Amino acid sequence: MNTDHIPEGYSTLTAYYLVKNVQEYIHFLELAFEAETLECYKRDDDSIMHAEVRIGDSRLMMGEACEDRGATQSMQYMYVPDVDAAFDHMVKAGAESLQDPADQFYGHRTCGLKDPFGNQWWLANKKESVESDEISRRAKKATSK
Repeated sequence: MNTDHIPEGYSTLTAYYLVKNVQEYIHFLELAFEAETLECYKRDDDSIMHAEVRIGDSRLMMGEACEDRGATQSMQYMYVPDVDAAFDHMVKAGAESLQDPADQFYGHRTCGLKDPFGNQWWLANKKESVESDEISRRAKKATSK
């Protein structure tokens, strides 16, 4: 696939959030994920029109919610080196637990959290490679309990 149309440092798909108080959200992302602010453009009223942060190898774009474009809420599935440590780090940054860290039948260790802005973050780490037929077998066993 020709990717000349994609700016350097971006990927085919980039999440874009509209949030109330982008500056506070950036602060949360810095605490929770050590996000690095790449761009930040302000309006005359000092609200943030557009900002971009990098978390790991991914970018997240955001802008200030307003009357004609309300806040959006999203869910991200993010791979991290240590689910338990990332979970604790996010809770300390102000996120609330939706699901504590646990090993899953499909070979990942996962947890779920909701950030103070209503977005869900599902953190994962691949613990083992599991073939499709084995995942199906394990799924049946897990859902029959």
